[in-house]
Amino acid sequence: MKVAGLGAVTAKSELGAAGVPGLGAVSAKSEVGASEVAGLGAVTAKNAVGAAEVAGLGAVTAKSELGAAGVPGLGAVSAKSEVGASEVAGLGAVTAKNAVGAAEVAGLGAVTAKSEVGAEEVADYGAVTAKNAVGAAEVAGLGAVTAKSELGAAGVPGLGAVSAKSVVRAQRRGCKRGKRGCSAV
Repeated sequence: MKVAGLGAVTAKSELGAAGVPGLGAVSAKSEVGASEVAGLGAVTAKNAVGAAEVAGLGAVTAKSELGAAGVPGLGAVSAKSEVGASEVAGLGAVTAKNAVGAAEVAGLGAVTAKSEVGAEEVADYGAVTAKNAVGAAEVAGLGAVTAKSELGAAGVPGLGAVSAKSVVRAQRRGCKRGKRGCSAV
C-alpha cells in the first residue's frame, strides 16, 4: 500500500493506510483509514479515523469518527464523536464533544463547541465561542469563537470578538457596529 517511513501502526481490528509517507504513529481499536497522509504526528481513534491527504498533522484524536481531508499544518484536532476537518491550514486546536466541521480554516487559534462548530469565511476573529453550533469554514487567524446556540459568521474580516446566545450572522462585507445580526465586542 505505498506506505513510506511508517513509525508505528497499531490496530486491534482493521487498519488501511494507503500512500502514507512519513507517518509518525497510527493507532486505532477498530478501523483506521489513512489515505495520502503526509507527516502525520499521531492519529488515534477508538472507532474509526479517516484521515485523507493530511500534511503535517500534530495530533488527531477521536473516540468515534474523525474525517480530516486536505489538512496541512494542523496543530491538534480532538473530538469525542465526530470531527470533520477539510482543507484546514495552521489550525491551533479544534475541540468538540459532538461534531466539529471546520473547512478551509487557516491560522485558527482555538475553536471549541459542545455540539457543532460551523464558521464560514471568518477572518481575524478575536474570540468566538459556541456551546451548540459553530460552523467555521475558511476562517483565517481565529483567536477564539464562542456562542451559546448558533453562530453563522461569513466573510467577516478584522472582527474583534463575536459572541451570541442565539444567532450571529455577519455577511461578507464585514461587521459594522449597529448592523442587524452582528455584534462586535
